Amino acid sequence: MATTPATVERTAAVLASELALVWGEKLGGKSELKPSSRSADAGWLVVVPIDGGPQGQIAAWFDLKASGAAAKAALKSEADPKDDAVSTWLCEIVAKSVETFLAKTGQSSAKAGAASASQAPAPDGASAFDVAVAGKSCKLAAHLDLAAVNAPASAPSNSRRLEAVLDVDLPLVVRFGRATMPLRALAVLGPGSVIDMGRSPDEPVELLVGDRLIARGEVVVVGGNYGVRITDMTGSQPVPNELEARTS
Repeated sequence: MATTPATVERTAAVLASELALVWGEKLGGKSELKPSSRSADAGWLVVVPIDGGPQGQIAAWFDLKASGAAAKAALKSEADPKDDAVSTWLCEIVAKSVETFLAKTGQSSAKAGAASASQAPAPDGASAFDVAVAGKSCKLAAHLDLAAVNAPASAPSNSRRLEAVLDVDLPLVVRFGRATMPLRALAVLGPGSVIDMGRSPDEPVELLVGDRLIARGEVVVVGGNYGVRITDMTGSQPVPNELEARTS
């Protein structure tokens, strides 16, 4: 079975969401995950070999400086932790995330080996994200060696894994408009305030999955409820990260 770039990106996003969840648990807060651009700098690269079903490896990359600061906070260390302490902490995060990822994607026959860490750039083709907890952000990248996982002999199990990933619920948001406002104006908003969204009522609304624009459409009524008829598919475009007033 051929694996498309879109399938690889969706699967990496599932892995990244597990990494962000465990990252938040280790730091004692709720994590936020947003797509980002991949860094060419060296960071902590944690690799987990996969056997017992699909063959290959799963890798996670973390920004060197930010992950060191996060480890210092999580370990409650007064001094900057040494490299072996940071690598051990990151290996624990990745090992737990991979275990949950394999279970969620229906790869019950897969066995994860011991995680190992080294300082290296993110792998080519890795999907990059920013994970933040309590306002402190770290860039990470998730990568699956799908060339090895998708060998012809394992094609039937690949189909089942893809079906499991496609059943993952994603938030779909319909956005009527967007306006940029100064913080001073936002601070005085209250009941009765009116925000000019700068758009005509006839213009199409935007459909977003997470922070990515995927389509545009027109508002319709379906069985007495609001609905959207898609008029244009835009692909997967990141939404600009700026201070905005939004209606969804």
